[in-house]
Amino acid sequence: MVRVHVALAPYRRQLMAQAAASGAPLVRPLFVEFSADKGSLDVWEQFMLGSELMVAPVFDAGARSQHVYFPPLPPDMGRWVQVWTGNPVNGTGAAPVSADVPAPLGCPPVFFKEKSAAGSALAAAMLAAAGP
Repeated sequence: MVRVHVALAPYRRQLMAQAAASGAPLVRPLFVEFSADKGSLDVWEQFMLGSELMVAPVFDAGARSQHVYFPPLPPDMGRWVQVWTGNPVNGTGAAPVSADVPAPLGCPPVFFKEKSAAGSALAAAMLAAAGP
């Protein structure tokens, strides 16, 4: 998790500057970012880190998967992509999607918008850290 913390430093600095300028919190409920999506109102187990990263923490001891709600993204943002693998986890479209995703120990479910520079940088750092 130290690698994640280090890899997130540039994004955290950006979010802190945004918070200082506008008061926007770094950690946000889904409905703050997806106010038009009624399904996001019922999701309390997930959160957004800024507007680019979605986290679905695992709360059950021993669980190796997590049920995740994926709010719809506008076409210009692409799909939700899993940080640890770089693989898209849902198709594009206006409909929200829910799915069970793998959550092995040390790799909590974290996703980014496919067109997100911050998310792509974090995914690249995590894939590089995994190494051969």
